[in-house]
Amino acid sequence: MNRAQGFTEPSDAASAQEAYREQAAAPGDPHLLVGWLLAHTALHPGHRRLLARKERFAAAVDGEGPEMWERAAHRLANPGSPV
Repeated sequence: MNRAQGFTEPSDAASAQEAYREQAAAPGDPHLLVGWLLAHTALHPGHRRLLARKERFAAAVDGEGPEMWERAAHRLANPGSPV
């Protein structure tokens, strides 16, 4: 299954997110980053606003590995939260 095609179950999105995280040997790969972001928003529907500004998310994690992606996604989706 192409991970970006869609997720029918939350476990599909979680599996996809983990697969993208494992493949992220090259920080900044836009395909991995967008795939991870799609899976993330499937797991966190309130973060869908990130999809409208993917370039903002990409700039926030530029050069960073997947350990920073989760924190950046939460911070950008909820600007006032202490994440």
